[in-house]
Amino acid sequence: MIYKRILTKKDKEKNDCEVEIEPLDYDNKTTRDVLLLHNILTILNNEELNSEFPFDKYKKVSCDVEHISPTNIKKVPENKDEKIKLLKSRLEYFEEKDKEDIKNKISEINSQQNVDAEEYKDFYENKILNYFNEGLIKNDMQQNIGNLVLLNKEINRNHEYSNALFPEKRKILIEYDQKYRYIPLCTKNAFLKYYDEENMHNEPFKWTDSNAAAYRKDIVGKIEDFKCKIKNRVKNA
Repeated sequence: MIYKRILTKKDKEKNDCEVEIEPLDYDNKTTRDVLLLHNILTILNNEELNSEFPFDKYKKVSCDVEHISPTNIKKVPENKDEKIKLLKSRLEYFEEKDKEDIKNKISEINSQQNVDAEEYKDFYENKILNYFNEGLIKNDMQQNIGNLVLLNKEINRNHEYSNALFPEKRKILIEYDQKYRYIPLCTKNAFLKYYDEENMHNEPFKWTDSNAAAYRKDIVGKIEDFKCKIKNRVKNA
């Protein structure tokens, strides 16, 4: 049973409902079980959904454990046209006051016969990546369960998705969802920032510490509630 697999020996010996799910990170085998149980409990606890967890779809698509905020986004293209394409694709996520520098850089690259690779890399990292890194989750949180979801392999291993920033990932997921492709409910909720109601509309193109903490809190809360129900059922049996 998934529930038994995710509990530590310490959890099982406790008389209260508290659950210790740390350290759970990208490489921990238990992480997948915790994320799956979170999805199952989210559906079971919502009477308005009036549905069960779609195990048939989940098994059919086969899911990876995936980062919400990307951890490896520094790779830049070598081809001039691809360099321009990359800058243009990320232009839409900037505020108007910040777009001018990028537009100027695109014009500059267009006029160059040979693009200086180091100069482009410096601009990309300092202007593009730093913009999305402002307020983002700290390095020690990137592999934490507050930055992890389940996502079907077809989407996750798609080249366009695997090299994407948070807002690009969210846009791709919405497009797949509109095509009725299966995406776990909690994955959609996380990318739409539903777990952090106070900050849902703040920095919509960034996954922040606050977003990650609220998401993790929901995971822990639902599993602790479930543990209480199990303990009470055993006690009253």
